[in-house]
Amino acid sequence: MKESLLSVKRLNWDSNFFKIEVGQIHLKNQKISSIDEKDFDLIYIHSNTLIEDKESICYDKKITFSKVVSAHQKKITHSLIKKHTGLLKNSLLKLALDSGKYSRFKTDPKLSPYFIRLYTLWIQNSLNGSIADHVFIYEKENEILGFVTLRKKDGFHQIGLIATSSSHRGLGIGSLLLQKVDNIVLSEGGSEVRVVTQLDNQLACNFYKKNDYKEYNTEYIYHLWSKTILSSPSL
Repeated sequence: MKESLLSVKRLNWDSNFFKIEVGQIHLKNQKISSIDEKDFDLIYIHSNTLIEDKESICYDKKITFSKVVSAHQKKITHSLIKKHTGLLKNSLLKLALDSGKYSRFKTDPKLSPYFIRLYTLWIQNSLNGSIADHVFIYEKENEILGFVTLRKKDGFHQIGLIATSSSHRGLGIGSLLLQKVDNIVLSEGGSEVRVVTQLDNQLACNFYKKNDYKEYNTEYIYHLWSKTILSSPSL
């Protein structure tokens, strides 16, 4: 008896953006060979464990950090941190692009040509409120040196993008931005904030741990490309 194949969910936004058929599936101890891939050019495979497979590459060891925000902690404010609702400044765009340097959309050579446009859309849609409730910046002498985006979800708040200027790291700007996030979470009746980064980004992992974030879970994301797309020079 022939084993039935696992169905894949089509991702409409990704398919329209990359102009190929993109799907997604979460594996739980199943083999990649059990996936029905015939209708897709690219499939994102999510797994809680590492998978040994020659047909796909792990492009993201995604780690989620979580922090329980205490109502008793000291509320710290800083005059250089403010909500940004204006135009997308070049300094903010540069930070947004820098925040994605470990992204699978940059490390996968087939998707990397779309990286700048993808992250530009991400920060633009954060500013217009469609995917973020808040964008806070650390601005000094009319230059944005750090930023963070935040959205309230069911049961927790989610940090979307966060970055500090490479020339101003070690000055506590990132920690101040996280303290601002804590204040917003408490003011909106929340108690938990989560943020996602890559396990390979040890600088970011250590930064969150230093600011009292705990490891919540780890997920491995593989890209399974169709042989037709792999043999073509570009998308």
